[in-house]
Amino acid sequence: MSAYEEIMLALRFFFDVEEDENVKKIIGYDRDPIGTIAAALDDYRSVGDEANIPASQRSNQK
Repeated sequence: MSAYEEIMLALRFFFDVEEDENVKKIIGYDRDPIGTIAAALDDYRSVGDEANIPASQRSNQK
């Protein structure tokens, strides 16, 4: 998996969205996009297999 793919997966998980376009819109408004990306990667890496479940099917909606 490329770094770009991992970042996009992490951000989709973090923001609880399923489309890359939604991620791009959200991160475009962020005051600290690097900090948000770092937090998203930390979150994504800490949850393991749950990160592979689509946002609409996760039980612990954010």
